[in-house]
Amino acid sequence: MPEDVEVRLNEELSRYRLPKPPESESLKKSIRASLQTWEVGPDGLVIPQHAATYWATVTEPDFSLHVVGPTGEGKSEVTSLFRRHFGAGLDARHLLSWEATENALEAQTFALKNALMVIDGFAPNGTTYDVQRWHKKADHVLRAKGNASGRSRLWADLSARPLKPPRALILSTDEDNPRGQSLRARVLVLELTFAVLEWEKLTECQHDAEENLYAHAMAGFVGWLAPRYEELRNLLPEERRKLREEASRSGQHKRTPGIAADLGLGLWYFLVTRRPDAPT
Repeated sequence: MPEDVEVRLNEELSRYRLPKPPESESLKKSIRASLQTWEVGPDGLVIPQHAATYWATVTEPDFSLHVVGPTGEGKSEVTSLFRRHFGAGLDARHLLSWEATENALEAQTFALKNALMVIDGFAPNGTTYDVQRWHKKADHVLRAKGNASGRSRLWADLSARPLKPPRALILSTDEDNPRGQSLRARVLVLELTFAVLEWEKLTECQHDAEENLYAHAMAGFVGWLAPRYEELRNLLPEERRKLREEASRSGQHKRTPGIAADLGLGLWYFLVTRRPDAPT
C-alpha cells in the first residue's frame, strides 16, 4: 500500500478506520468475535445484518436493511455492533439520524462506498404534514439506493452537477416501516420484538468492538478480498443467479430472492476466510 497518500475526512467519516490486518491467531480471535454477534438475538435479526456487513465491501448492493421494533429494545445498540466492523469509534452514540437533511444523507451514502451506513430513528410523528415529510425523505433515500441512482441537479449556470448515487449499504432503524409496496420491495425488514435480545451477550460484544476485534476481522477480510477482487466480481453474476433461483418461490416480490442471494454470498465469502488454507 502506498505510504504517501493522505486522506482527510470530516469528524463523522474519520471514525471509519480499519487497522492493519492481523495475522494468524489474532485473526482467528477476531473472526470468532465477529461470529459471536449471532448470539445477541434471533437468527433472523442478526445474521442478515452480519452478512450485509461483509457483503457491502464486495459490491454496491441495490437494497437496504430496516430494523423495526419498539423503543428501548436495543435496535441502535445492535446495529452499531455491525457498523463497528468499520471502526471501533462507530458506537451507538454516533449514529446518523433520519432527522438529517436529504442532502446530508445523500452525501454520506455517496461517500461511504463499500461500507455499512446506519441511519437511526425513523419515527414519523407530529402533524399529518410532518409524517408525510418523514416518509417522503425515507422514500427518496431508500428508493435511490434500490435504484442505484442519484438526483439530477443543476449549478447556477444551468450546467449539470455530478450525480451522487448511494454507494453505502444502508441499515435503517426504528419504530415504523417506510410506506409503499414498491419501496418495501427494495428494503429487507428485520423485526425486533420485546425482550428478545441477550443483553449480557450484547455487553460482551460491545467490549469486543471497543477492543477493535470487529475492525480487525473486517481488515482481515478486506486483506483476503483485495488480491482476488476482480476474479470474484467476474464470478458474482453467475453465483448470484444460482442462489436467486434457489431462493425463489411463488407469492413473493421479484426482488426478494435477489436480496437473499446477496446476503448468502456475503456470508459465504466471510466464511471462506476461515478455511485453514485461506491466506491471512
